[in-house]
Amino acid sequence: MQAIAHVIDWRLDEATRQVPRLLAQRGVGYIAGTVGPGQSWRGPLAAWRALRKQPGSLHAWGPAALAAAVLLDKRPLFYTPPMAMSRRQTRWLKAALAIRPLTVLPLCGSQQRDLWRGGISAERCELLRPGIDFAHIPRSLNRTLQKKLGIDERDRVVLAIGSSSPEADHRLALWTLSILHAIDPSWRLLLWGQGPQVAQLQLLATQMLQPRLLISAQAVLGCPVPFTELLAAAEFGLLAATRPISPLPIVQAMARLAMVSAAGDCGGEFMEDRHTALMAPAQPRELARRLLKLAEEPELAARLRDRARAEVYDLMGLTRFVQNASSVYQTAATDTAGLSVAAPTGFAQESI
Repeated sequence: MQAIAHVIDWRLDEATRQVPRLLAQRGVGYIAGTVGPGQSWRGPLAAWRALRKQPGSLHAWGPAALAAAVLLDKRPLFYTPPMAMSRRQTRWLKAALAIRPLTVLPLCGSQQRDLWRGGISAERCELLRPGIDFAHIPRSLNRTLQKKLGIDERDRVVLAIGSSSPEADHRLALWTLSILHAIDPSWRLLLWGQGPQVAQLQLLATQMLQPRLLISAQAVLGCPVPFTELLAAAEFGLLAATRPISPLPIVQAMARLAMVSAAGDCGGEFMEDRHTALMAPAQPRELARRLLKLAEEPELAARLRDRARAEVYDLMGLTRFVQNASSVYQTAATDTAGLSVAAPTGFAQESI
C-alpha cells in the first residue's frame, strides 16, 4: 500500500483532528500538513502546490483539505467530512465524487446515515470508526488535577462529552446539572473547554447565579489539555448530543466513567440502556434523574462502567482501528484505481 498523506482542515473540531494523528503515530500514513490561516498552508491552492509533488494516496480531513485534494492528479483520494455538513458542502462533495476516485470515510454510523440521506452513494461511503489507546485512559481519580481545577473532594463532577459545539448540545448538559446543583451544590459540570460555544455556556452559567456550577478546564488551567486527562477529574460522563459528534471522546469516556446519555442515534450507536449506560429522553429533568440514580446506586454505576470498558476494549481498541484503517485504504485504493468519471457542469464555480 502506498503511503497515505493526511491533510487536515483547521476548522475541524479537536476530537476529529486527533484521529489522523492516531493513525500517523501508528504508522498508517503521515501528517502532511494543515490547511488554514497560520497553519502549514494558508489555503487550498497553497496546499495543492505542495502536495502535487508528493506521490501516493491522500486522505483529506475537512472541506478545505478536500478542495486541495480534488485539484491533484487522479490518484486515490479519501475524505472524512465534518460532523455537521452544510447543504453547500454536500453539493460540493457530490461534485467531487463525480470527477475523482474518491472514497468517503465517516467516523460513525450516524454520520454515515446522514451522508446516505444526503445522496452520497453507499458504494463510495465506508465506515472508519476510530479506536482508543488504553494507555492514555486513567484508571482512577487524579486529586492533583482536581485541585488545579478547583474541585473539592466532596464534589460530584460530571464531564460533558466532546467539544462544546451546537451538535454536542452542552446547553442541555448545563441545564441538567443546574437542576442537580440547586438540590445539592456539590454537583458540578466539567467542560473540556474546546468548541465555539464555550463562552456562551460560561455566560449562561453566570446568569443562572450558580457560580460553582461550571468548570471550563482549559480556561481554569490556562492551557490546552487532552480530553483523556479530564477523565481522571470526573465521576460521571454525560452525552447530551442527539446529532452526530466525533465518536472519539464518547468511547474514551466509556472506558473510564459511568455514563448517562440522551436517547438518539449518537448515544444509541455506542451504548445500550442499563447495560453500558443509563439512557433517557433529551430533557434536563430526565437526564438529572439518571445521574441521581447512578450516584445513589454505586454498584449499578460500577457495573455499567465495567461493561462499557470491556466492550470498548473488545470492539474499539487502537489495534483494531489501525487494522481496519489499513484494510479500508488498501481496498478502496484498489477499487478506485480504474474509476472513470466525468466532470459536471459548473463544478469549478462551486465554493465550499
